[in-house]
Amino acid sequence: MVGQSSSKVEPMWQKQEVVTSAQTGTYTVTTGWVDAGNGFSVTIPRDGYYIVRATGTVRIEHTANNQCGCYLRLYDGAAEINNTPKYYDKWGTAGEDIEVRIPFHIECQYQYFSGGTVITLQAQKTNTDTVSIEYSAGISEGYIEAILQNGVALTIPTDRVYDTSETNTGKVWIDGKPIYRKVVNCGALPDTTTKNIAHGITTIDNVVGHAAWAKSTGNSRIPLPYSHSNDIYNMRLLITNTNIEIETFAAWSTYTSCYVVLEYTKV
Repeated sequence: MVGQSSSKVEPMWQKQEVVTSAQTGTYTVTTGWVDAGNGFSVTIPRDGYYIVRATGTVRIEHTANNQCGCYLRLYDGAAEINNTPKYYDKWGTAGEDIEVRIPFHIECQYQYFSGGTVITLQAQKTNTDTVSIEYSAGISEGYIEAILQNGVALTIPTDRVYDTSETNTGKVWIDGKPIYRKVVNCGALPDTTTKNIAHGITTIDNVVGHAAWAKSTGNSRIPLPYSHSNDIYNMRLLITNTNIEIETFAAWSTYTSCYVVLEYTKV
């Protein structure tokens, strides 16, 4: 019997680029973040997951200080969307005249945006010397990448989505029940007491996995539960039918944000 060969049809992947409209000019960087609209911007065309990148040139006129620079960030009108503001600077001798142009590239992580969201490049300088951002269609093209399959925006697999709403991961537990995921914002850690945070999950059954961590105002991070050689620094994490309980035996409130990721089945 002669076997028949079969071929698998691979999806056609394509990249869609949305280039900023033609913009030419220079805006001067101030000591505070430059207001949205003073730099170049891109508009998200429709709901979906995107990477936003911006390129251009930082121009530094060094006259008074021995260091001159600026921070850059991408801003969606409510919050910074790149991980950390990028810093560009030039060292010299105080009073020395220097003019330098530094190419920049800044981008955000692959994330969800609503259609119509305006993403703007913002900047702020660190001293009194002159810093400006030069941009034009030929120098700095802000563009958005969307992965499409056969011309249709790709739906992100649910097992890659972390959300404060309940998400079906598409995975199945040993008893055949679907596994759900939810991210719970627990706020600041308590000081020498127990804090109860409603997780909002109805008919929770088995918790098959969890991850939890807290971040301090000094950007230190610590996992939960936490075990220390000195018992006073231990932290307990308990998940009940209605709440997440965090118990501490020392002052931990400088850890001002805490998230718990739960993966679970339901009754």
